[in-house]
Amino acid sequence: MLRKILSLVMVVAVISLAGCSGSSPSGSAPTSSAPATTAASQTTAPQTSGFPTRQIQIVAAYAAGGGVDINCRAISPILQNILGKPVVVANKPGASGALGFTYVGMADPDGYTVGLANIASMCSTYVLGDLRVDTTTGYTYLGATVVDPFLICVSKDSPYTSLKDVVEYLKTNPGGLSYGATGALSTDYLLAQNIEAVAGIEMNKVIFDGGSEALAALMGGHIQLMGGSFSETYSHVQDGEVKLIAVGGDERLPEQPDVATFSEQGFTVAFNAAKRAIFGPADMDPQAVEVLTAAIKQAVESDEFKTKCKEIGLQATYLTPEECVEEAKTITEFLQNNVAKK
Repeated sequence: MLRKILSLVMVVAVISLAGCSGSSPSGSAPTSSAPATTAASQTTAPQTSGFPTRQIQIVAAYAAGGGVDINCRAISPILQNILGKPVVVANKPGASGALGFTYVGMADPDGYTVGLANIASMCSTYVLGDLRVDTTTGYTYLGATVVDPFLICVSKDSPYTSLKDVVEYLKTNPGGLSYGATGALSTDYLLAQNIEAVAGIEMNKVIFDGGSEALAALMGGHIQLMGGSFSETYSHVQDGEVKLIAVGGDERLPEQPDVATFSEQGFTVAFNAAKRAIFGPADMDPQAVEVLTAAIKQAVESDEFKTKCKEIGLQATYLTPEECVEEAKTITEFLQNNVAKK
């Protein structure tokens, strides 16, 4: 019996020594190293929590074909490549964007449902409309993706070549021209109100669910003017179906150098361009926020996204989450003090 016990002790000792021999001596490199970092792995965002493990949804609060939708579809495949999981676009139009904005605000804060929108449009829908999620505290901003100049356009057969022409006509014909906007609380609607106020005119404002619908009405002769962003009109401008008569920003668009800005034509407007940000509900999972913010920054600054933006008339411009919050605060305060009080 004693021999059996001693034999068993010796076997255990041998196994223990064998296990120890695979360990590295203190201060030396391990015998097996981690796989080398590849170029592909360098393109992925930090994933400290294993996030994401499934599909991510980007909500566009407007109909397909408009500026927001175009922006979503430009960046989603790049984010998908970075994150390694499907990133899909879901259109949820209605109530001047309030439907989609609310959907994101009430979503599970796990990072799998986010939205993309013009910050100013979110703020106007909160201050003036049906959105009950505070745009300064009720969302987690993850970073802005583009700056998209606002503009006013007409059909190719329109007799108007400038905003001044339009104003002169409406001075003697109040309400004589129809202006298409994407929602009664959208920035292009507020742009129309802004121009009416500074020019002393009145337009017949017609509401559509998205920029693509307003464009179809413009080209079909059902309305005479349309407010919007450069990206949603770009292809039609290139094809000669639509003419620009005024653009936002401090400088003229490189793609349309002959079109004067609002200020050059004597009109001071509060909203010159859409700053479109990706955002999620409040109190998002911190690790999901870390992964998404890094991925968005990487996507916006990528050559692929910049090239895509140039092709569709967008300006790839990254803003930090903090800058997005400041933009939301500034616009919300402006609307509350200058347009209406909730």
